[in-house]
Amino acid sequence: MDLFTVLVICLSCLSLLFLWNQSYTTGKLPPGPTPLPIVGNIFHINSKAISKSLSKLAEDYGPVFTLYFGMKPTVVFNGYEVVKEALIDLGEEFSGRGYFPVFDKMTQGLGIVLSSGERWKQTRRFSLMVLRNMRMGKKTIEDRIQEEDLCLVEALKKTNASPCDPTFLLGCAPCNVICSIIFQSRFEYSDEKFLTLLNYIHENFRIANTAWIQEEIDRVVGKHRSPCMQDRSHMPYTDAVVHEIQRYIDLIPFNLPHAVTQDVKFREYVIPK
Repeated sequence: MDLFTVLVICLSCLSLLFLWNQSYTTGKLPPGPTPLPIVGNIFHINSKAISKSLSKLAEDYGPVFTLYFGMKPTVVFNGYEVVKEALIDLGEEFSGRGYFPVFDKMTQGLGIVLSSGERWKQTRRFSLMVLRNMRMGKKTIEDRIQEEDLCLVEALKKTNASPCDPTFLLGCAPCNVICSIIFQSRFEYSDEKFLTLLNYIHENFRIANTAWIQEEIDRVVGKHRSPCMQDRSHMPYTDAVVHEIQRYIDLIPFNLPHAVTQDVKFREYVIPK
């Protein structure tokens, strides 16, 4: 038996297994586009506009539908009401984290974002303890912010009042505060390791500003000192605008993948563990 024949037989067996598994779970899982053997629904998703592809599928199959990534079924929730029902009303049942072999291999199961189970609980417990000991309002973290403010001002002074785009510096400053908490040391803005971390994170911070916010900042803080946490209670408009921006914007088009911790009956469907 030559290699080609063996390959054809293997692919045929995998296709039959896939179709059997799909027919077995069709009565339980939500509806969705018909997947192809092996590759699943990969061709139904535009990699350059994933959120738009999912929204388009939701128009055809409803706010709850199933996609196959390879041979693995994934239930997609699209819309505020269905996400709230799953992650808030049934938060305990949907508290698991989806398993991705590639990321698990890269991170070795470490970290907060993609870890799960007992390791995630230990990491979360430790992180909350550290943040609680250095929570906002305590002088320790405020000292770090004040220190970074001075470094930021010095970096801006080096521009000699010439026109410049401060986006990079304003993005570095909050990242450096976090680094000073985690690593107990801040980085220079030109440090290669620091720049590498920024590239990994891929976050650009933008400061929203309006005439009313600027007026309140000038009135409460002034132009001759750095802001402190005590100023927050005297700046209700700025505080409200920041919270409204955080509420309104979409930082990411979709949430991190979740996994159910037990078999869950969701609406008229059953999502197996």
